[in-house]
Amino acid sequence: MYHQLQTLFSLEALIGATDNFSMDILLIHSDDNAHIRAASIHGMLWLQTHFEASQWEAIASEEVMLTKDNAEMLANDAMEAGLILNSVPSVSFLSKN
Repeated sequence: MYHQLQTLFSLEALIGATDNFSMDILLIHSDDNAHIRAASIHGMLWLQTHFEASQWEAIASEEVMLTKDNAEMLANDAMEAGLILNSVPSVSFLSKN
């Protein structure tokens, strides 16, 4: 019985740990825009409910840029729907020429 309880608690800890690293939508912010990326099937399906069918290919290809205000509204809606979001600043690389 001890072994069964130990295994159960180990599985619960593992499941909880993976929840901390999962996300559904990633927003990459630049100065005035945000690049939006679906990071899970849940994120993709949710995004498809917020964009027209003609834009789904761009979503899947990670080519969607939103204004800062629209990204904030979309993020709020997604979080209210229970999705997990992560938001990071964009990184620029300068060439050494």
